[in-house]
Amino acid sequence: MISIKIDAERFLEAFRAAPTAIRSEMKQAMQTGIRDIVKRARQEHRFVSQSGALERSMEGGIVAENPLTGEITAGGGKAIYARFIHEGTGLYGTRGERYPITPRFGRVEEPAHGPAPRKLLRWVGKDGKWHAAKLVMHPGVKPDPFLLQAAEKELPHLETLFAGAIDRAVNKEAT
Repeated sequence: MISIKIDAERFLEAFRAAPTAIRSEMKQAMQTGIRDIVKRARQEHRFVSQSGALERSMEGGIVAENPLTGEITAGGGKAIYARFIHEGTGLYGTRGERYPITPRFGRVEEPAHGPAPRKLLRWVGKDGKWHAAKLVMHPGVKPDPFLLQAAEKELPHLETLFAGAIDRAVNKEAT
């Protein structure tokens, strides 16, 4: 005679505790994944960093637990120009056209002859000489979707993290 005994009470306890264990493990996997995406975005962006503010502004975290939702941001008050770097501007942006840049503040130059010109934009060109203009038609900035690219590159790693989290949660409750 073969007899099988099932401890249904122990099984039901494990079943009731599983959502809590899975939620905890998934939350840990989400935090690790967000950290890894931010780290990759900081390392692999294409823009030329001048002050490091944009890299420092990249951060992420869990914004909701039911459903579990993470968010990665860049910019904010630390680097308000982040959106323009990420999405591009001018010819490369959503409107697809050049845009004018005119000076808002500046010194009025007094030439030796004629009326004083209005404020001027001034810069040092590639030739090392000073250039001036009242208006410049800027072609725009090519997009560098560093956050999106980092997330796409980390996707296989994220899948591994979440699969491992589920395995750990199931194994915890099975013992």
